[in-house]
Amino acid sequence: MYKYIFWDWHGVLGLRGFWHIASETDPDLKDFVESVFSSQATVDSWMRGETSLAQLIHKYELNKSEHDMLMVLRHDWQEMGAINQRLFSTISSLYPGTNHIITTDNMDIFSDYAQADQFIRDNFTKIYNSYEIKALKGDAPGLFEYAMADLGLVSFKDCLLLDDSPQNCERFTSLGGESILITKGQA
Repeated sequence: MYKYIFWDWHGVLGLRGFWHIASETDPDLKDFVESVFSSQATVDSWMRGETSLAQLIHKYELNKSEHDMLMVLRHDWQEMGAINQRLFSTISSLYPGTNHIITTDNMDIFSDYAQADQFIRDNFTKIYNSYEIKALKGDAPGLFEYAMADLGLVSFKDCLLLDDSPQNCERFTSLGGESILITKGQA
């Protein structure tokens, strides 16, 4: 039995990328998404809380407000069923009574979405977002160490991570936990 199950968002619980649907019909939004997400340095800076959506809108001269972008994002997530509830239900039935926690290398916009989502509020006891922590899972010390300290743990013994990154799974295991690498066919 696990005390905590840690869930990655993108590629595990989250089934689609930001502005997935809207960018198909909005050329300006498509250019913005492609520009931002094609630069790993930009993405990492955003996920470490060094830049924000508002700053990126300004930098890439997108003719939309931050509020408009958040509304489009919320609509996209509602339309596409963004959460892998089937995987969550399967794991939850295998480990009833376990606390579920999201640990995600993510951006400021994720926190806005997560706070508004009923499924997340009903099923997850905590969310550790790299944007707010200012550290990624792979950083040393990073998001995993922050979560461990915040939960009062000395290791991740009796904890399970579901993640689509082999490096994150290895890192979690090195901190005493167990991990399951989720591949595209599994989620």
